[in-house]
Amino acid sequence: YQDEHDGSCDIDIKDKENARLRQWVLDQHVEYKRMQDGLTTTMNNEKVTRLEALNFKFKYVSWEERMDQLKAFKQEHGHLSIPQKDPVLGAWIQSIRRQCKLFQDGKPARDINAKRMEDLNGIGFQTKMKKQPILTEEDNQAFDGMIDKLADFKRQHGHCKVTKVLDPVLHNWVVRQRVDYKRIQEGKPSRLTVQRLMKLTDMGFAFRQKESYKTWEERMDQMRQFKADNGHVNIPISHPTLGEFVGRQRVTYRQLVDGLKSAMTEERAQELRDLGFDFQVDNRKDKNNMQKPKTWEERYEELLAFKEEYGHTVVPQHTPGLGSWVHNQRKDYKLMNLGKKSAMGPEKALKLTSIGFVFDVFDAKRRKRNEEASSDEE
Repeated sequence: YQDEHDGSCDIDIKDKENARLRQWVLDQHVEYKRMQDGLTTTMNNEKVTRLEALNFKFKYVSWEERMDQLKAFKQEHGHLSIPQKDPVLGAWIQSIRRQCKLFQDGKPARDINAKRMEDLNGIGFQTKMKKQPILTEEDNQAFDGMIDKLADFKRQHGHCKVTKVLDPVLHNWVVRQRVDYKRIQEGKPSRLTVQRLMKLTDMGFAFRQKESYKTWEERMDQMRQFKADNGHVNIPISHPTLGEFVGRQRVTYRQLVDGLKSAMTEERAQELRDLGFDFQVDNRKDKNNMQKPKTWEERYEELLAFKEEYGHTVVPQHTPGLGSWVHNQRKDYKLMNLGKKSAMGPEKALKLTSIGFVFDVFDAKRRKRNEEASSDEE
């Protein structure tokens, strides 16, 4: 593979011919991490040497290094309420919160044990899940009433983009839903239950509002400012301002390299390179596990890694393992909505919804076409 790809070990997820090789590469990252953590593994020093001889890049951050990063964050900010958008600790801390809950529930947690729970508690990290607010029947009736108002608004205007001018009461309500959605992502108590999330998602409600259009020059100014503030341009896909932009540049760059129609030009690519932008994102190596069959949580971690790399959750069905799992989640969700027996439960639906999982791909594409047509008319 390297002979045909200029010595690269990075295999594109769209490369069906080398899908099995790509999965094997991911597995080597996983086994290396397990070896470094002192866990049972098929990796050994001889294999590491052979892979490194092929310029295979291992990236590993130890638990001790993570603890030092947490302490440094607390010293700088005075707390450990780390936002998901944090470029160093954001994605990792979300995973740790989920694994702490698994451990507390007596379930297998890949990176958490009693000693590590003690380490986290020792620096003041909140490992116990906070109780959700209690919602009364009146609360639920009020919510359903506003859902009906939103449905009426959508029938009239063709979308859920409520403004203060069109309906100030409904506008304030949708703002509160987005605030509660953000609290879910930060691991905080929220009034946005699974059932409420599902009702809003099925209606096509966007929990994250899109930014107004920015020119290439404006985006590059934002990139330069990010580098001035952080010393690098390793911007995570979860970044609220530049996340989608950097993900899109990697997609258009691949199109340019493959000789396809693309918004990327050689001049723009060079401008990004001059900033130190990396068009190739290393495969996330700590999101998989060699145990077979893989648990729902393990596949969910893989989906998070996919979104981190590609900017969306629409996984091609030919992707080994993850592709068929994603397809099954959509089938199970449909069964749950029909009131039939399903492997999908409220907690799983909440987790998937909170990361922007697309339960109905065709409906999402239809909504996007309608929004684009509406935008063109305006």
